[in-house]
Amino acid sequence: MHIGITIGTNYAGVPDPDELLHVIDRVEELGFDSLWVGDHIAWTNPTLEALTTLAMYAARTKRVTIGTSILILPLRHPVVVAKMLATMAYVTKGRVVAGLAVGGENPSEFQAVGVSPHERGGRMNESLEIMSRLWSESGVSYHGKYFAFDDVTIEPKPPRPIPIWLGGRSEAAYKRAASMAQGWIAAFSSPRHFKEGKAAIEALGARPGFEWVQFEYMHVSADREKSKASALDYLNRTYNMDFGERVERFASFGPGSGIAERLAEFEHLGCTHVIVNPTCTPTNKLEQIEAIAREVLPLVRH
Repeated sequence: MHIGITIGTNYAGVPDPDELLHVIDRVEELGFDSLWVGDHIAWTNPTLEALTTLAMYAARTKRVTIGTSILILPLRHPVVVAKMLATMAYVTKGRVVAGLAVGGENPSEFQAVGVSPHERGGRMNESLEIMSRLWSESGVSYHGKYFAFDDVTIEPKPPRPIPIWLGGRSEAAYKRAASMAQGWIAAFSSPRHFKEGKAAIEALGARPGFEWVQFEYMHVSADREKSKASALDYLNRTYNMDFGERVERFASFGPGSGIAERLAEFEHLGCTHVIVNPTCTPTNKLEQIEAIAREVLPLVRH
């Protein structure tokens, strides 16, 4: 099971630019397998633009897989996104994964770019087809409900078709993942939720080699209650809602041994990749990443 880190949405703002570069370097040095960025265009908290940040990852890293978790694809034109991701895949020799979803938590984001939230599913389906074809074909023409063009070729192409991992827990999301993706990212997911989603996608025909990914909120501390309080405060303030005792289902916290046991449960259910979101402020991000590498990674890999 691979373990990655995301530098995502945070109620306390974004990292200092120099600190962000240092965090990127340390994620690779500490032995994590991947590095991810979340996405919002107009959110209630400050955020970095996802594809710009991913380009910085591409320039700064040499080994780790890099990706979006998750890019809200209907907010963007798929030909432009396909070109940007293909370029990043080219310069990283194929280390890019496209983690995508329809979004919808903040309708004002859709209004800001002139897209109706009611169109997001249809736009998503067309975009996935367009991007997959542009990465593998030349002279692509497409005429759909939302997008239309003729004879478009993207060069250079990615060294390999960029893997698409989709998020979402609706029936439509499950069908889309089974038919159009190579992986599924489960967020706000307990082991039970993960198991149910995986079973649903498998029943719909997920292909061999499918990646089963858990997006895991995490805080490491010898004091479990203190760690739980940090995770709860992060979730409440980042997403502007009261998680209450649901934090027990949606996050792992406390000593590394207990966290490793929870991750082992996901691995037993078939999880192939965990994307860890450290539940702390940007100023404490590196400290938490170091703690995860020190206290969790060795136990998971053992």
